[in-house]
Amino acid sequence: MGQQLVRGMYPHVGVGPFGLSIAQMRFEGKVAHNCGWYNKSGEKLGWGDLSIEDFGQISRYLMDDEIFVVLSESATNDFAGALPTEESLQAPGVEYVAENAMFIIAKRRVYRVDDSPIAPKHWRGLIVEILTREAATALIKS
Repeated sequence: MGQQLVRGMYPHVGVGPFGLSIAQMRFEGKVAHNCGWYNKSGEKLGWGDLSIEDFGQISRYLMDDEIFVVLSESATNDFAGALPTEESLQAPGVEYVAENAMFIIAKRRVYRVDDSPIAPKHWRGLIVEILTREAATALIKS
């Protein structure tokens, strides 16, 4: 039961794939606050808080060839001080998403992007694998 990740796949009202909804707020087990959700093509899927449970749901039900990329709130809304256009907000592109990825979720895997050699493998209760920015970029572009 996989889900193809396409631009704008989350409705403005109601629950979409993986049990997520636009502007969702999570309190229990929150890992990422007001983050942006993107596909490997650099297109925005939606935005909102993500919990440990959300990461698990996405990882379990994602199609084998898909990745779900998570950007921070600031990276989702601030394009180097430039006034973003509607198009740049909805599809900032592969390069931008790769440069700003915070987490990458793949089938049965969760990665945190961090170049530190001592990056912790636990993040707010979530167990992650660590990817360097270079490795994350390669994964997103593969």
